[in-house]
Amino acid sequence: MAGNAKPRVPNLGDEAKIEITGFRGSSVNTPNNASDASVLLDGVTTKQGVYNAVAMSTHFDSYLEFSINRNSNLWAVGGSYSDSGGSAGKQLKLEMWNGQEYKDVGIYNTTATNGWYLLCPSLVAGKYKITPVANYVTFNEWYVENLVLNKSLIELSGGEYRTYKSMFNVDDKTTAIPKMTSNTTPSGRAFAKDIYTPANEEWKAFNQVDDEEGYVSKNSNAGYLGYEFDKSIPIVKYAVRSMNSSSKLSRLPKDWTFEGSNDGVIWDVLDTQKSQTWTTLRTDKEYIIKEPKPYKMYRLNWTANPSNYTTINELKLYSGTFIGAWESIPISTIDEKIFEEHGMTDLSIIPPEAWQELAQLSPTIEIVTYVPEGNKAKPFTETHMDIPLRVDMTALPFEQLIVQPSDFDLHGNLLSIAANKLPAEVSAYDGTCKFIVSFDKGATWEAFKNGKWKTVNAADMVNVREQGMSFKTLAQIKEKHLLNKGKQIRIGYYLDDSIHREEEIKLDHSQLVVKSALDDVKFEDMSFYLLNTTATIQLQLTGNKLTGELDDADKGKVQYRVLLNDKPYYPDNGEFTRLASSPLDINLYISEREILFNQENKLTVEFQDYWGQTDQWETKFIGTYSGLMFMDKTGNYYSDTFGGILKYLDFGIIIAGQTTVDQKVVVKNQLGYEITNLTLEVVKDSLPQGVTIELSRSNKPFIAQDKLLFSQIFQQDDTVEFYVRIATVIEAEPTVNGQFEIRAKADRV
Repeated sequence: MAGNAKPRVPNLGDEAKIEITGFRGSSVNTPNNASDASVLLDGVTTKQGVYNAVAMSTHFDSYLEFSINRNSNLWAVGGSYSDSGGSAGKQLKLEMWNGQEYKDVGIYNTTATNGWYLLCPSLVAGKYKITPVANYVTFNEWYVENLVLNKSLIELSGGEYRTYKSMFNVDDKTTAIPKMTSNTTPSGRAFAKDIYTPANEEWKAFNQVDDEEGYVSKNSNAGYLGYEFDKSIPIVKYAVRSMNSSSKLSRLPKDWTFEGSNDGVIWDVLDTQKSQTWTTLRTDKEYIIKEPKPYKMYRLNWTANPSNYTTINELKLYSGTFIGAWESIPISTIDEKIFEEHGMTDLSIIPPEAWQELAQLSPTIEIVTYVPEGNKAKPFTETHMDIPLRVDMTALPFEQLIVQPSDFDLHGNLLSIAANKLPAEVSAYDGTCKFIVSFDKGATWEAFKNGKWKTVNAADMVNVREQGMSFKTLAQIKEKHLLNKGKQIRIGYYLDDSIHREEEIKLDHSQLVVKSALDDVKFEDMSFYLLNTTATIQLQLTGNKLTGELDDADKGKVQYRVLLNDKPYYPDNGEFTRLASSPLDINLYISEREILFNQENKLTVEFQDYWGQTDQWETKFIGTYSGLMFMDKTGNYYSDTFGGILKYLDFGIIIAGQTTVDQKVVVKNQLGYEITNLTLEVVKDSLPQGVTIELSRSNKPFIAQDKLLFSQIFQQDDTVEFYVRIATVIEAEPTVNGQFEIRAKADRV
């Protein structure tokens, strides 16, 4: 099926896969093969020509074979092709393949209208064959409805699960339709597709009198009869009553759908019946609406009866009192069986007051939906909206402001803004992280200070650093401070770590805590989806930064943990991260303090969905240092990333008044980005009196300087050589194990 052609039915299941494997049509369908019948699935319900998409005839031994992969309902649009036998729908025979031969399933009625109808309900997965019982069987379009439905439960903040049981007290005494004396009196409106004569008008089916006939249609076994109320009401039960004449019993409808509408254009199917018959006079057959909703108009839309005329004595509609209630599910673990037994397929029937009841019990309300493999997950937004950071920190140690690219819509009052910071080591330098927010799509930015919102100039980094909110300030913002701030929010993160670019600023996650919308938001706006399929991951390790995305095709919640050399790295307790909506961006620096340098390291990322289905990604790498690194001429490092001494530039014993032989030193760019204006400078403060450290670009000649500047651009892993020597005067003070320091700095390109 292509396009949006599908039946208008509440809680219509997703489309199941169907394969047409064989076809032989009538004389008007040539040539005859499976591809000719593929037009049944092209999304077009009205066909060119007079023969519809598919026409089958007994004269030509027509048949149609198909296979379905799920338990399904088969819906059809019949079309209005007319032949010598009349334009009425005909019967077909359905058979199912048992592995050796086709076996009868049953006889089904088609229609000659251009509307959707349920052709074959509750088919199990398998291979089928359709053959016509009479000429001609025609179709314009098919829709195969998957009967394996998504099921939902409500989870409260304490881990308790609930389901909603909707029930109505039915008023069995009287129909909701007043005793009609014409099509419009005393109130409402009776209507039908057509009438046989003025003596059999529509209102005769609502006059609460047992007539010999009541309402009678024209010469056709397809039509409809209905009633329009003054306002929308829920109908929970309806009845069709037989007439006061035994000769007319065969004229009662046989197959129909009971439908509701609020505009007379779009009709939702509320109930479907097949092969209904009456054998006694003045007898009501009653039918319950499983999921009633308020509609202004209701109709009985029949597609078959045993006669050319349709007669209905009385059509009764019953309203009732809603008595739905929450039911707690006593479980310790949740699985597919729990969803099958207690899950809800339609949450729109839950009234606002029921949501309000839950809001008094729990600060958060989440809708947990089990999506069977192959089904589709519907769009959703969570009550707790996780803000994916998507923060690229490669620019550090330079300060920067990272701004969310789009707004988050708020369906309810914003209660607070929460952000978590990963703890740094006790002795480590603590970088700066500040927050600013915008409630007008980024036009203006604000920070909360001293109980008031103040404007911040986002273009001025100094102003952002000084006026931005800290983690502590962010945690102090309450619901009352966020009232009247609109229904959208955007967050900016100011990050500055001027000591070590990768080590100290680690922003774990941010979260908007939003009160559940109870008045005008559909349930999709609070849902998240749990899947029984394994999530997927795309990662890469560049330098010491792990980046990528953890995703689930059905957009379920996912979590992960990182192991370095088989030991917990993130989170450091070895647990998985909290469940978060997919796709989940992963931006994680691997601390060089944990890496085995010049040895093979193994980095493992384990990930799973809500159900605990786990998979992993793994890579191996040789540990290397990052920064502007000093090396000797053989490539051995003098110091590590953290300033630790690995090797001394040793000049041995120096006699006062002498100048040493120069030694070659190599500087290598291992920052992970391009640099320029590389400056090498001697720290003079710690030098003994009478001792000078001299630098030179070359040793032949050695041109002594105390500072060198290299203005070219250095790519990652580019190197430059320079030379060092020590000069002393005769009065130099003797120093045992004297040391000196050369520092390197550069500008990022």
